[in-house]
Amino acid sequence: RLSLMKRAVLPILLYKASPWPVSKSRLDDIDRQQRIMVASALRERIQAGEPAADFVRRRRRTAKKHITDQIRWSSMICRKAISFDDHIQRNSSKRLWSASLACVRDENWLAQMRLLWP
Repeated sequence: RLSLMKRAVLPILLYKASPWPVSKSRLDDIDRQQRIMVASALRERIQAGEPAADFVRRRRRTAKKHITDQIRWSSMICRKAISFDDHIQRNSSKRLWSASLACVRDENWLAQMRLLWP
């Protein structure tokens, strides 16, 4: 189930997340959703006499153990955004339209736009 989720969900998430501005709250939401989906896929069973709140905490801890820093969805989104930005800034041919477009707005403008998209 985990490998199916990695093959089916992750490519769609990476594709859909590319136009989103990267923010801490958005990445936290993505990590939270990943933990929920992994916990569900692990099919952890409630133990006899275990309170529901304890079961939920135990299930989330188990899911968190399965999610390492290398496969966190938020880390993948950040790496993809950084590699794309490096590709744009490189402009090895000196003719990329995207590199000239990146020069139109500076970092201050980008910071202001990120504040609009929390």
